[in-house]
Amino acid sequence: MLVKLGIIQTIIDDGYITSVTCENCNQTESQFVTINAQSFVFGSWLLPIKWLTWSKKVTVTCKNCKRTLNSSDTKGKLKEKVEERSNEFPLWKKNIPAIIMVFLFAITTINSVVYSIKKAFTSDEYLIIGHWNIEVENSKLENNASEKPINFINFYDDKTFSIKYFDDNYVSGRWKFNDEKKSIIFDNNDVSEISVKNLSENNFIVSNETDKNQLFKKISNNKLILNKNDEDFLMILPYRFEFNKWRKKALKKENDSEIKNRVSNMLNYFEVTYQEAIDKKVNSIVSEKSTPFIVASNGVAIEENILWDETFYSNEDAQKGYELLKKSIPREISSTQDNIFETLRQFFKDYKQNLN
Repeated sequence: MLVKLGIIQTIIDDGYITSVTCENCNQTESQFVTINAQSFVFGSWLLPIKWLTWSKKVTVTCKNCKRTLNSSDTKGKLKEKVEERSNEFPLWKKNIPAIIMVFLFAITTINSVVYSIKKAFTSDEYLIIGHWNIEVENSKLENNASEKPINFINFYDDKTFSIKYFDDNYVSGRWKFNDEKKSIIFDNNDVSEISVKNLSENNFIVSNETDKNQLFKKISNNKLILNKNDEDFLMILPYRFEFNKWRKKALKKENDSEIKNRVSNMLNYFEVTYQEAIDKKVNSIVSEKSTPFIVASNGVAIEENILWDETFYSNEDAQKGYELLKKSIPREISSTQDNIFETLRQFFKDYKQNLN
């Protein structure tokens, strides 16, 4: 006989209840009780496995008159004995194997998810994401932190990167981590692939074919401590490409609108810079060498800068940029703010608006 598979009706228990009077024939006869339920059976007809059982249903049949009643239709002593018999077979006991399997599956799934999350947040690729200060090993300036050349490299979680060298050179693009080779690969030909050694949450050492080993130190909360004095912080400027389009060398002659956008992007860079300085509560920030601004506590001056000139396609375009800056500069700086960074942020915000 083949065993049915799928959702089928099964008998949990059957047997007689004695010495009960049938309400239909008034004979005191044995009442035959059948306890049925729906079950999900899987496997094979040779080895069926009952997985889940639900919807228990009890019927009572009189041995004498053959009348069948549902448990809900029984009364008096018969009802009490039927309920007592039914309670001896609770469904949860029938589902113990399924409960155990669900529990084990849930534990396995939770462990898998936790492991995946932990692996994602402790993987080499995740650890690399952040702001880093680059130091050449065995630097002669090791004991004089304030004079040490500072190079910043930023790995963002959207797989873009930016590098700001101490000579104000700026490079950006996309990066990826080769887990097999333990190396960082850049899509910008100006940056060589680097091999990563001794990677941790706070630092790692890299090496490439041309440079000495370099120590990368992670910068916490966008602040870099220059000296041992905890209050002497160096601001890490917003080096995402969206704020640094003005640094990219123009490859063709630009029209007035494009020059205006280049100048506007630089002014926006300064506004964002001072806003970050306010938010991070820093005391000092990195000075910019490639802009035409001389920023002081008592004002902002414009001075021609060859590094800024070189970002334009031609000297003619650069002169248009200077003219636009001189024409749009706010005539005064409001010094009503207690925080000089707030004063400068407002100044460059007004400056940007004056371009329009």
